[in-house]
Amino acid sequence: IGVCTKAAASADTVGEARLTPQASQLKIAPLVFDATGGKAVGTHTLLGPSLPSGAVIVHRDYYVITTFTSATDAGTIALGVTTAVAISNGANPWDQGAFLPAPPAAALLATAERTFCAVVAVEALTAGKLVLNVGYHVPGIMA
Repeated sequence: IGVCTKAAASADTVGEARLTPQASQLKIAPLVFDATGGKAVGTHTLLGPSLPSGAVIVHRDYYVITTFTSATDAGTIALGVTTAVAISNGANPWDQGAFLPAPPAAALLATAERTFCAVVAVEALTAGKLVLNVGYHVPGIMA
């Protein structure tokens, strides 16, 4: 009936969720960003399905399978419409095992068919792999 919008601690008894008016239409697009063989500074298309025109993005989360690295860990990564975050960030958002819900500040509408990209800046990546899950629905189309 909805998607989680905020991480909860194990002792929490209440969580936050965004309810979807037509949950049966919610789709999940699993996308992979694999820098195992290295990724140069630039824009890289994630492996996986594209979003159809008219899709409304209501949720994003990602899970890091392999820690991202660059020569001096000064590289930054931005996924889709997120702000670039350095791989040396103290919160370790690009380290193996990191799972971060990253809901958009507001629902985003795809006005044309869209692919998701990762933008690498500052320094080329030497390793890393993650799966990005994008939750969306297309109003008026049944699943």
